[in-house]
Amino acid sequence: TIDSNMKVSAFDTSNGRRVWEKQLKAFDPHWDEFSVGGGLAISGNKLIVATGFAYVAALDVTDGKEIWKTRTDSPMSSSAAILGNRAFLTSTNNDFYAMDTDTGDIVWNDQALSESARVLSSPSPAVSADILAVGYSSGELIAYIPANGRRLWTDTLTSTGRYTPLSAINDIAGKPVVQDGVVYASSHSGVTVAIDARSGARIWSKTFGSRQGPAIVGDYLFVVGTNSKVACFNKIDGKLAWVRELPEFKDGNKEQRVVWTGPLVASDKLVLASSEGDVIALSAQDGKTVHEMKVGQSIFIEPIAADGKVFVLTDQANLIAIK
Repeated sequence: TIDSNMKVSAFDTSNGRRVWEKQLKAFDPHWDEFSVGGGLAISGNKLIVATGFAYVAALDVTDGKEIWKTRTDSPMSSSAAILGNRAFLTSTNNDFYAMDTDTGDIVWNDQALSESARVLSSPSPAVSADILAVGYSSGELIAYIPANGRRLWTDTLTSTGRYTPLSAINDIAGKPVVQDGVVYASSHSGVTVAIDARSGARIWSKTFGSRQGPAIVGDYLFVVGTNSKVACFNKIDGKLAWVRELPEFKDGNKEQRVVWTGPLVASDKLVLASSEGDVIALSAQDGKTVHEMKVGQSIFIEPIAADGKVFVLTDQANLIAIK
């Protein structure tokens, strides 16, 4: 895990015992208290840490010792996507970096349009052997050749429908998905799309905005909307299979919006967590609740699954394992 103070911790997944911790520091000590964003990824025996201190570091996964550190032009806002010995990351200023995980050298980089209005999140790019799909806060979705950074195509996921203050934020705040030659992505402004990975042509597009990346099970795509609705689309043609409404406001108070994160696909169920401390599992077939529990603390980070458990990290920096 990495907390808001840029402290990285490793835990034993079987019992929650802390194995090691590493406090990261800014290059300038005056900035030690100021950091936003960041994330973690595993590459072999290295933990690739993107930091809000405007650098990327590699730590030894066994003891947390620093292996290398590379400065960037702006703070990092995404967890790395890993392919072979390459790490792909995005900064808060929409700078994009491809780094060598062995040395920390920058192999190539690019920049999308700068956009100050964004969602505070840490999305990763989506990468396969042939394509790298990157979502930016400008609403741009750019596909690259991973090896050299050549742009294949660009799309912009901005809404042309009803204008609201929230729809004005174009950020692609969730990780895109690449599967079977198709790129799937959602933007905050209200667009969910399926795009041919080779040509960049849209296969289908739906008016459904999200702060999260979509999840795919079989022929169906699942996404959590900015309006707290969970939608199931046929990934082939975009037809809507079902919609499940989750609580959008706390006690009906429209000044207290509930934020849902996910979905995580685990054992053919969709696991979601909320800012109200709810963790629920929905049936992928019809969206009905299968399991639910309260952890008592707000959750804003998408759950993950490992070793037969679902892990959630609360806003109070508590790591919770759920069977």
